[in-house]
Amino acid sequence: MKTFDIDECAEFLKVDCTTVSDMAGMGELPGARIGRGWVFLEEDLVEYVRTQVRYQRRERQSAQFEKQQGEREHTDQDNPTGFPSVLHNMRSRRDIPPDRPISFTNQDSPLSSHL
Repeated sequence: MKTFDIDECAEFLKVDCTTVSDMAGMGELPGARIGRGWVFLEEDLVEYVRTQVRYQRRERQSAQFEKQQGEREHTDQDNPTGFPSVLHNMRSRRDIPPDRPISFTNQDSPLSSHL
């Protein structure tokens, strides 16, 4: 089991020694005060970083989702019925120019059935 002092921990986390000292003192970083110094276990620091990666990734994903929802609400204002536009979806899927009418083939016709 490998241990780090404050300087090694700071190097491992790519931050300043003062930051490590402050974080450990507030209990944010897992470590123990032994005598006058701090001791950090490598596996605890790895788990701390993994936890931060998961948390920050979820935060970014949540912010992206909220941004997309806001854009969707803005788009929904252009479509007051609230129903998705089938023609719009087909145009975007097939890259049909907006000035050309959409024609259905037998296989993707909304009225065809596969009974």
